[in-house]
Amino acid sequence: MAWGLYWCLAVLTSCLLASSRSEDVLEVFIVPHSHEDPGWLHTMDEYYTDKVQYILTNMVADLTEHPDHKFTYVEISFFSKWWDEQTEDTKAMLMKLVENGQWEFANGGWVMNDEATTTARDIVNQMQLGHKWLKDNIGVLPKIAWHIDPFGHSNMSPWIFDEMCFDAFVIDRIPYQEKSHFELTQHMEFIWEGSKSFGSQSQMFIWTCPIDLYDTAPFNDYWNFVNETNVAHFSNRLTEIIDVRAKQYTHRHQIFLMGGDFEFTDPAPRFEPFDLMISYINENVATYNMHLQYATASEYFTHISKENIAFPIFGADDFFPYDFLRLPPERGWWSGYFTSWPLYKAQFWNASSSLYRAEVTAAFQNGDASHNQNLRQEQALVQHHDAITGTSKPWVMEDWSTRLMNAENEAMSYFASNMEKAIKIGSMDATLSLENEDDIAILLSKGAVVPIIVSNSLDFELVDVVVSVTVPTGMKIGVIDATTMTTIPSSIDSSTSTLYWNVNVAAIGVSTYFLQTITTASAHESPYPLKRGVGEYYLENSVYRLTFSSQTNRLKSITVLSTGLTTEASTNMLWYDGRLSGAYKFHPEPDTTLPVTTIPQLVSQYQNEHVSQLTLMYSEVIFETWRLYLSNSSLASAIEVEHVIGPNMTGNMELVFHLSSDLASNGTLTTVNNELESITRQYNSSLTAPENYFPMSGPSWISDSTRSICMFSDRAHGVATFGSGTIEVMVARRTLQDDLCGLGMPLEDTSKFATKTWIYFDSPQNTERLRHRGTLLWRDKPQLFVGVSPVVYSPASWTSNFMTSFTMLCGAMPENIHIFSIQKIDNTGGVLRLQHMFEPDADPVYSQPVTIALGDIFKCSEIQPTAFQEITLDGVLTTEECDARHLQWTTSVHNHQKHHLYADYTVTLQPAELRTFWYFL
Repeated sequence: MAWGLYWCLAVLTSCLLASSRSEDVLEVFIVPHSHEDPGWLHTMDEYYTDKVQYILTNMVADLTEHPDHKFTYVEISFFSKWWDEQTEDTKAMLMKLVENGQWEFANGGWVMNDEATTTARDIVNQMQLGHKWLKDNIGVLPKIAWHIDPFGHSNMSPWIFDEMCFDAFVIDRIPYQEKSHFELTQHMEFIWEGSKSFGSQSQMFIWTCPIDLYDTAPFNDYWNFVNETNVAHFSNRLTEIIDVRAKQYTHRHQIFLMGGDFEFTDPAPRFEPFDLMISYINENVATYNMHLQYATASEYFTHISKENIAFPIFGADDFFPYDFLRLPPERGWWSGYFTSWPLYKAQFWNASSSLYRAEVTAAFQNGDASHNQNLRQEQALVQHHDAITGTSKPWVMEDWSTRLMNAENEAMSYFASNMEKAIKIGSMDATLSLENEDDIAILLSKGAVVPIIVSNSLDFELVDVVVSVTVPTGMKIGVIDATTMTTIPSSIDSSTSTLYWNVNVAAIGVSTYFLQTITTASAHESPYPLKRGVGEYYLENSVYRLTFSSQTNRLKSITVLSTGLTTEASTNMLWYDGRLSGAYKFHPEPDTTLPVTTIPQLVSQYQNEHVSQLTLMYSEVIFETWRLYLSNSSLASAIEVEHVIGPNMTGNMELVFHLSSDLASNGTLTTVNNELESITRQYNSSLTAPENYFPMSGPSWISDSTRSICMFSDRAHGVATFGSGTIEVMVARRTLQDDLCGLGMPLEDTSKFATKTWIYFDSPQNTERLRHRGTLLWRDKPQLFVGVSPVVYSPASWTSNFMTSFTMLCGAMPENIHIFSIQKIDNTGGVLRLQHMFEPDADPVYSQPVTIALGDIFKCSEIQPTAFQEITLDGVLTTEECDARHLQWTTSVHNHQKHHLYADYTVTLQPAELRTFWYFL
């Protein structure tokens, strides 16, 4: 960092603040810590072997030898690995250090998760994993949330952490301008009301790292030369730094972070200089007017919670995008990582869907949930702020990908075996395999029917949803509904050998369909050309008509057929020249877009009874397919836009999908942080394009008084609006230079991948109603299995040996309530989370309280819970235990809404609530 510039600004800040020095002695809490990325420039295993194991082992020895030394540790993915390798004597030493307050766990998640590209479901899962491990193995739970390195902060984080019973939240990377303002106004500590839905009932106390980040100031090695001869000189320097910082706070207490990335492999060179300076300064309190001590973070927060300090309130806003004060060309906005490495972002989100399916099945069927543990851990690992962000070395990204793929295969194999047990009613056997062309071809070649078992893990019925499988080329295949034993309409795209048909599947249930060879061609409607008008052509289903220009091959309008509601809309693939961009930063030069091509080429068009689509080629490596599924369900009829990118996209290209419309949105864009709560963004024409980009980790939309266009995707992206009626999604990035943010190499993404974006267009009220379950439907799609057996089954013989449909949820959940997650923990019970999906005042019908009998959820399952108890969001404390252990602030921090779980185990969920329960078996 430009330390000279930092010091000038810090001194200037000090001068602008109170000039008189308080007579009160400044109490300084020096907090030793080590920030350990479970993958970044090296893989997790490499970091562990080369650094982490020595940090943990040597710190245990150092703290044991020096009772005044303290240490704060965060990443449980590393710590659990180390713990499993230790002797009982070493474990006992560690436990003693924890007991006497020398060793503290902060945050305690499996990782320190990213806050921009993650979903709330994945954040909660990885925090639960870490907290449960700590409770089971160490017998403690962290009290301080600690996010010193994620690249910007979501307003959902303080709300989530408050619901996990944290007392305070340490943050760091907020935009430089805001941090400078906080320093000047003495607002480095504040109360963050993260949720607009709950306001003062979602408060979290925040401590912000100074402008020089979380390293020992001014830098770690600066203090290496302290000795008994020059200790006075270095003590003067240390107290100068502390004094400057003291002017940024309203009270005479201060945290001084001592540490950094992978610090304390050898503790002595770090502690010895500070031992000397602490002793010297404390012997000269009258001179320095301060007292220093080693401490843990919770010691500091416990201390100031007892002071009668009125901290400022920060509302339900966030700190995106982030920038860090550096001199050009280093300065820039970190909004590129919202999109970096889309191939891996999709895999990490898809694995989340697989874990959700596996957990739902294991819980409702009372299966052995231990088979999901590996996927829980690996899915938690990739929530790390250098993993899902795409800001690590390519081989590190590949390492995470391989680990996750292996864990997902294991969990899905057990998921399939659970399904096999659930459907078997006869003496014959069959194996369920994930849908693949080879299994289908082998069965069809034997003359057998191919049972396709469609599994729905969602808590609502799937109605008229189009599914597809790949079948052998040239075969004529029909589809039989196993429930009615009648042939149902199906269609095949001969160019891709894709067979389509519509399914109906009960909530948390299965339905079965048979594929069989046929001789008559009438079972498949031949493709027919798209409808055409004068100078235009159309894609159409029962909900939408998309009109395209014959001259430009671009979208002209979207119409809702039932109401005639229309928007004049055009789309294009544009790109920014990212000559100063990298994995982290989006820094185009110039700050404007260019078209990929003047007129995209229409390379294919296809329409049958189930799908209507066309494909445009913008370049040899950029293809765009518009697709409508033919369904009578508005939910299942979203507009699907698929982009196939690569391989070897042009360097320094930052590719965006841009939509312009006649909506009078006035430059307002609404996004949903962490797929949890909406936040309004306003386009600012005085800012650069990177400053107007925000995370797209959930639905994003623009609206006027009568119309709304809502987009969501199969992975995280960056999203922006650049004026009224526009919305722009960044879909791919490749740069030819490093952005000087630490990675040390370009974002050399030459992969080929396909990304899907779904669009709902309707009135604001209807799009609000569609987006909640629509996001779930398209993200957590039904899982298809093939029934494989050496036995040649007919439809009749299959149905006599296997159930063809069932549900484990008696009736769908209310339309505004969602089973956010469910996880069987052990034979004593598990964790159930329920979410009210609608925010207050978002809808006149659905933004209302809903009362649910928890026991009714399980009436059709394999388990019948005997009791329920409300617990914290991380699933490890009862609400009573949380209330008892919370710090008692003299201000209104942690002013929780009082929940009620009635004696008959009914609960009432308020709009936007997310509540957690332990179910007893």
